[in-house]
Amino acid sequence: MLTWTPTNVGMLSLVAGLIGGLGRKLWRKSQITDEPFPTLSGTLIGFVIYIVFISGTFLTIDNPFGSTTPGQYVRTAGILSLFSFMSAYEPNIFKKITGHFSNIENHLSNDNPITKP
Repeated sequence: MLTWTPTNVGMLSLVAGLIGGLGRKLWRKSQITDEPFPTLSGTLIGFVIYIVFISGTFLTIDNPFGSTTPGQYVRTAGILSLFSFMSAYEPNIFKKITGHFSNIENHLSNDNPITKP
């Protein structure tokens, strides 16, 4: 179960988020004053990124992990762990991306003729 691709990628995302949070705590000590637990928030950011990946994968592909090749695993694990690390090290990246999602949601709800009076 630990070597199954979704589980393994999930653990990599959590560890990358944890390392990003540790890096933020160690290298940017003077800039962090309002966040008491950067390692916990980094780990949670990594988990959220993993959940978004898994939900998107299962919504778009019928059997996403049925026959995963080593190349697909390396690409998936690499991009998710890199994105988890970057988002945990610099939380503004994560805030900008989630801000784009809320802008898209607002745009879609404003263009929907059913919700307009």
